[in-house]
Amino acid sequence: MKKILLPTDFSKNSWNAIYYALELFKTTECLFYLVHTYTPILYNPELSITSRQDLELMDITRKNSQNRLKKTKEKILEKYPNNKHQFETISSFNTLQSEIEKLTEAHAIELIVMGTKGASGIQKILFGTNTIHAIDKTKCPILAIPQKHPFSPLVKILFPTNYEVNFQKETLNELLEIGTNNHSMIHILNATYGYNLSTQQKENKLQLEKLFHGIAHLFHFVDNQNTEETIENFKKNTPIDLIVMLRYKHTFFEKLFSGSLIHQIGFHLQKPLLVLPVLKKNGKSD
Repeated sequence: MKKILLPTDFSKNSWNAIYYALELFKTTECLFYLVHTYTPILYNPELSITSRQDLELMDITRKNSQNRLKKTKEKILEKYPNNKHQFETISSFNTLQSEIEKLTEAHAIELIVMGTKGASGIQKILFGTNTIHAIDKTKCPILAIPQKHPFSPLVKILFPTNYEVNFQKETLNELLEIGTNNHSMIHILNATYGYNLSTQQKENKLQLEKLFHGIAHLFHFVDNQNTEETIENFKKNTPIDLIVMLRYKHTFFEKLFSGSLIHQIGFHLQKPLLVLPVLKKNGKSD
């Protein structure tokens, strides 16, 4: 069974992401882990919990988390019954990022699906704090669903790449699976600004062609435009249902937080984004 982690804070935003995952994988046998993490409002991690009031607060918070998870699972089973889907609930006194890292390893999680919710400042423009930390740190593919974005069939998928990665099947597994199961057309987009592909880039492109054999795909090459301009122009002319990006060597968010990119790309709050950590042959992220 495919193992998928569904973090929730019981908001409409997280419920929307859960619904999206249920629809996307409705024909796939899945084990979904519904996880909620909590820390009491007055909790101070530098102080030990010793008083009766502290213990009572912890107990109330824990029971509330467990009850709401139970209701969420019941709601899913009632509204979206599917004999291919199973669910486990996990309530944890922990930070979300620490829990995600722990569960990903302990349960061999293959995908994390979570909603995006703006926080403040630059994070409000892009994703909420939890999504940012998860994408930047977790060694697992993450599918981020924009707030209020309804599910729609993944007819067209956009995959921008500079061909600077030695593509491995392990890295692209999630994209290959989604593309195959949804009969999607994958648009592989490359943009250059006054230079041709190097020998290594050409070899990487050939490797990518082999990996996409048997899956509907098209290669696009745009000259004299940077990647940000090309993506934005491509979106205007071609309706896209999912954008896929690679994260490697911590460059994803270094570039994502650059001022020019924020002003030039507007897709972050519009389309679901699948982020794939580049994996080495030993299964570890680069």
